[in-house]
Amino acid sequence: MAVKPPKLLLIADHDYFAKYGLVQDEKWLMALKELGVVVCMGDLGPWSRAFAAAGQMLKPGDVAIQIRIKKPASSRRQRLCCGAMEILAPKIAQGLRVSLGGELGEAREHGFSGTHLPERELRRAAKESESKSLNDLSAAIHDADGLDAAERAGVDYAVFGPVYSPSCKAREGVGLAALRRLADAARVPVVAVGGITTKNMGGVLAAGAVGVATLSGAWSLVFQAAEVSPIGREYVC
Repeated sequence: MAVKPPKLLLIADHDYFAKYGLVQDEKWLMALKELGVVVCMGDLGPWSRAFAAAGQMLKPGDVAIQIRIKKPASSRRQRLCCGAMEILAPKIAQGLRVSLGGELGEAREHGFSGTHLPERELRRAAKESESKSLNDLSAAIHDADGLDAAERAGVDYAVFGPVYSPSCKAREGVGLAALRRLADAARVPVVAVGGITTKNMGGVLAAGAVGVATLSGAWSLVFQAAEVSPIGREYVC
């Protein structure tokens, strides 16, 4: 049975977190813990209101966290993955969906409920039977060729973008027309990413995306919660 794609995918990007001047790994882990608390509480603030305005309600299981750790060297990455699993394990046991971006088998090794493959991993994933046995498998794609590779790899959903120019990198968005063409051709659900906000989300869903992903939106939720959270005050200062 295919895994239901998230309506809202919150990308807890380790590198993007440093844009706020918060470079210590311990503070990233504390922020990740806070994000898990916010999601499990069920009130996603402006995102909940934006989905309601689009005629959809965010229910338990509709929101997932994707952990993205790109730059740290292997030993540091290992520590971060172990630390993330340790602090999120109680929430995962309660049903929180958390995927780890990386290679085949890495998420399972650490105990995460899902795997998110970078596009460069799709060709290998399509050839290996392991990908077919993974639960909650997604992949990043950027065009029709990527979509084809993702479908052959057996993903539960594809994350396509950037739809709009993202705030985390200098890259042009492909636009809603490209999203609509790809979503119409896809045999798997498509979650859109790239410059998506609560204000433009409605158009993205109308173009065929079943959900949206956000980096800046994830940490914005944490920093909003920091106004009343002891954990938040520790890392915001």
